[in-house]
Amino acid sequence: MNIKFYIPKNDPGGRASRRFRALVPLKGMRKQDGIIGELNNATIDDIIVMAKKTKKSEVDFLVKKKIKFVFDVCDDKWPREKELYDYASKYANKIITTTPELAKQIKSYTNKEAIIIDDPTERDREEPKFNPNKIIKIAHYGAGKAFPEQHWESIVDNLGKNVEFHFTIGRYAKFRKPFEDFKNMAFYEWSYEKQGDIVRNSDIVLIPIRAYSQNVLFKSPNRIIDALQQGRIVITNPGVASYEKLKDFVIWNTDRNFKSSLEWALNNKDQVIEKIKKGQEYIKLNHSPEAIGKKWVELENKI
Repeated sequence: MNIKFYIPKNDPGGRASRRFRALVPLKGMRKQDGIIGELNNATIDDIIVMAKKTKKSEVDFLVKKKIKFVFDVCDDKWPREKELYDYASKYANKIITTTPELAKQIKSYTNKEAIIIDDPTERDREEPKFNPNKIIKIAHYGAGKAFPEQHWESIVDNLGKNVEFHFTIGRYAKFRKPFEDFKNMAFYEWSYEKQGDIVRNSDIVLIPIRAYSQNVLFKSPNRIIDALQQGRIVITNPGVASYEKLKDFVIWNTDRNFKSSLEWALNNKDQVIEKIKKGQEYIKLNHSPEAIGKKWVELENKI
């Protein structure tokens, strides 16, 4: 069987899910696997991976042609897309998802067991580095819509004056307005390349999490993975269930007093480097394109 990720020819691209759930895994898969842009080209020798943008008419087409397909669900949008998601899940040969917690949620909706395939890393491994100067550079990246809910005023105040913040988020101009008087905060429009640049030029990546917010609880750990792959330590806190398995490789802060985490890092530089190295080894074994690609290929024995 061939694993074919369905990305319609008119798909505008740009979504992270397109990279994590198709383009990057294919780097570790077989030549016979690939992208399919038109379902008319699918055959009974294919397993088609249908993503969250699936249409009911596309499901009907595959069912009519007796072509096997899986429904790949990488976040919990069931309440908003219930009719479509219920329909696709009913007829899919299998449901695929990213984390055990999201699999449990999917079972509560469908009474079906989902197969878990993690997100891969899409960045090359870089040398671990932690040797800050007097001014400590902290990077943050993520969705702009979540930015105002992180209480950055208190975080900046907590961490002190010897810290310089570099943010790359979507629609950054909108979110930087309240911080125009903060001279130690720099904002940039998000792009894959810009994120890489600010992390590479920073000492620490800070990923504050809203305490167990339902829409972030099921997220994959790709933000932590990105930073560790670039050789930078992460400071974060509980709230994303998938982060728990990576907590030995980051500075895990349970009370959002990030200053204490920063002080620990400055006083334990060798341990910081060791955390990064061990994290990179974990990523190689569990989140490399080869490791994730193998899981996609194994679907042919599960359907």
